[in-house]
Amino acid sequence: MPSIPIVDFEPCGIHHSFVADVELKAVGDKTYEAFMDYGFVYLKNTGISSTSVDELNEVTEEFFSQPDDVKAKYFRKINNFGYDAIGKEKLVDGHPGDYKESFNMTCGATKNPDIVWPDDVVPEFSKTAKSFMKKCKALALRVLDALSFGLNLENPTLLSTLHSSMLETNNGSSLRCLRYPPILKPLEKDQIRLAEHTDYGSLTLLFQDMVGGLQIKMRDGTYIDAVPIKDAILLNVADLLQYWTNGRLRSTPHRILSPTEESQKLTIRRSVAFFVHPSEDLLVSRTLFNDNLSGNYTKLRGLTYDQLQQLTVGEYLQTQFHDTYA
Repeated sequence: MPSIPIVDFEPCGIHHSFVADVELKAVGDKTYEAFMDYGFVYLKNTGISSTSVDELNEVTEEFFSQPDDVKAKYFRKINNFGYDAIGKEKLVDGHPGDYKESFNMTCGATKNPDIVWPDDVVPEFSKTAKSFMKKCKALALRVLDALSFGLNLENPTLLSTLHSSMLETNNGSSLRCLRYPPILKPLEKDQIRLAEHTDYGSLTLLFQDMVGGLQIKMRDGTYIDAVPIKDAILLNVADLLQYWTNGRLRSTPHRILSPTEESQKLTIRRSVAFFVHPSEDLLVSRTLFNDNLSGNYTKLRGLTYDQLQQLTVGEYLQTQFHDTYA
């Protein structure tokens, strides 16, 4: 059975203050090759330790363990920032919402004085999350530079430049902490932990725990397990980068089914995702190559070429949030 490739990112890891072009090229070529076949790749030795992930999961678990009325004070309202309860996110029309809860932290919104962090409930929440965001930004920019070499872009810093506003007010990149609770009773008809979907933006950095359950859809329509690998990050292409590369990089559907074994049903699953987006004021209609779009790549999440011509990245993201959340 095929398995998602593993790329050693050590030569380009964020623990290095400087990385030579030759190293970026070598890693970028391997990453690009993995994306061509799978849309996903494992990166090991990135410079983000499992300790950092554990610290973030600990503070968010402390929040998720609070009574519902306490968590409700922090419902997602402003700029896609805040808590979502079980079933709130619906990825498939006509189906129940996913059996998970999450806390979403849009990077740009963190500078909004009206944003309320749950620090009165979990004192280290914002400090831990903001520190993790900075590491994710550094890694994302390093990955984008490597990918620029893998794509043979004339300007090898173009992708990172387009995304350099991460953690600023004009960028929708976000850190999302997810908790999949124990399944103590039968779920609603067609309800699962995470419905099949693709991601909105450019890239996603996913930090899984060791419980497992994530599956990705191969090009032939079959599914394979994205088996967790300790200290490795799962990286995937999202829809906007597929569009901007004219399908050279392809966004891959993925899902998490509800477990069938009783022990797995009773096990909490945690994951952390960092969704990488370019600056909000950029036009969606820009592409990285001059060749014509063709086939499925003339559309972006159902939006036609004509609809996309005057749409900014920020406006595009808002259309997706509107369609996704109940």
